[in-house]
Amino acid sequence: PQADVPQGSVDDPVPTVSYDDNDDKRSYFSKDGRWILPKREVFPSVFCALRVRIRLEPLDPDRNASELSKEAIDEVLRVGLGLGKSLVRWDDARTTLAALVSASSREVVAAVNGELPAGREKGLTVKDEGNRLAATIVDATETSEDVDRTRIAALAQCFKEASACDAIVFELPQLWIIPDPDFRARQACIGLYPGSFWMGFFKSWGPVASADLFFKTAPKDQSEPRVHLVVRYKSRECMKMCFTFLHDRYLVHPKQENELRPPWAQLVAFKDFQATATNRAKAAGSAKPAPKGAAKAKGGV
Repeated sequence: PQADVPQGSVDDPVPTVSYDDNDDKRSYFSKDGRWILPKREVFPSVFCALRVRIRLEPLDPDRNASELSKEAIDEVLRVGLGLGKSLVRWDDARTTLAALVSASSREVVAAVNGELPAGREKGLTVKDEGNRLAATIVDATETSEDVDRTRIAALAQCFKEASACDAIVFELPQLWIIPDPDFRARQACIGLYPGSFWMGFFKSWGPVASADLFFKTAPKDQSEPRVHLVVRYKSRECMKMCFTFLHDRYLVHPKQENELRPPWAQLVAFKDFQATATNRAKAAGSAKPAPKGAAKAKGGV
């Protein structure tokens, strides 16, 4: 019985996730612990991590938190907090202003395959004297249970705040979509190839009205270029079901077993997102100096 589980507003309820085939609808996925597995091997898998938010603070007051090395953060998470091999990856948090702009602290979200070690709970702080770094567990969010009250409440709030939204924007490595390391986009936006496995993956939740790649809107990343993939469904219910499956979870590339990323799924109004993208592209274009010999090149090959 799920009568006590909050389902959002009566007019805009959180969809019920099912992995069973029935007369009305076929399920394209199965569930195995923390993994949502596609029944078609060419589709991405979904990893449902225990998401642990951790605040990192340098012990030296004149040290900027943004300068903390990946190695130091890895060590304090794996050894200091005892996450060990259960730590799959960590990413800088994006949902609080302090996590983004504070010089004295930095928040990261750790994707954990399992539970927190005994004695490791919200509010605990450990100090790593070797790396001159303190780590505090801010909170832990379980994403593996589809009927978890906290997860349902979070989804209901997302849908309430996104009543005017008609699309989902995903942030993914460019190489995941266009497997050519030398590819350079000549346009700010192009349509997703209709025959790609990504299109098939998103159609698992219903008919797709459009899917577009935006090359100038994703945050810059030194390790890999990223793109925004904006998916519009033909019905709000299909959009909500896709978002319910993927919210705060991780995608695994089907051809690269160790390539796992958070897609940072967000509900958006497509026209607003498109307008912002267009303005950014125009601003970037006007800011670039004209290449030398531009007038001569005009009539060239």
